[in-house]
Amino acid sequence: KKSTTITRLYFPTNMLFLLASAAIAAPAMPFDTKMIATFGTTAPTTVEWKEVDDPVMGGVSIGNWTVPADYAVFQGFTGIVPSLKAPGFCSAGTNLAFHADVSAYANGALVITARTTTPEYGGFKMSLGAIGIPHHKGGHELLGAYKGNFTVPAGDNFTQVVIPFSHFSSDWSDFTGNCFTKDPDGYQHLCCTPENKDVCPTSQELGRISQIQLWAEGVEGDFHLEVQSISAMLA
Repeated sequence: KKSTTITRLYFPTNMLFLLASAAIAAPAMPFDTKMIATFGTTAPTTVEWKEVDDPVMGGVSIGNWTVPADYAVFQGFTGIVPSLKAPGFCSAGTNLAFHADVSAYANGALVITARTTTPEYGGFKMSLGAIGIPHHKGGHELLGAYKGNFTVPAGDNFTQVVIPFSHFSSDWSDFTGNCFTKDPDGYQHLCCTPENKDVCPTSQELGRISQIQLWAEGVEGDFHLEVQSISAMLA
């Protein structure tokens, strides 16, 4: 029998000065939530997901995406991209036929109900794409996207990982996927803060999300993530 526990989202110490507040813990699926994605043959929000790796840009990472039951499995290995001399990525995301309006939750958070067998992996990220979101420096994607980091603790139970929307940024690095790192050319990316509001999610863009993606990015190593649902919640 599955059970669900709740975790706090923790960030490395050198990130704390960039984040407006500590991650929060969520009650188990309160009434002020909106389901965005679920998985399995009877899931009410099932849409097609596609897995993409960095070999499209000369990398060596390998991942896969399956839905064996009422949850999805995202697993693989992220390796060093020879041309960048930095870890690459694996990603899994919806097609552009997807649509979600979470504008009412702009002051709240994204909730990923998940578990992992690789809690030590530090490259898990989530992105929300939409027309109108600014492209990050050097971005060549069709849509701009807000991206945020998350970690999942060890354990057999599914855990609600809460990522405040204020921890997402449109200004993330192609080299790391992070908003707090500096590119080799010296460009310093910006995280969402009161001083850098132009990279923060807005209710307007959150009202027209047309793609969501899970990432294993910027960290070399094996990863295994099982996702039961993705939702939005009020603060």
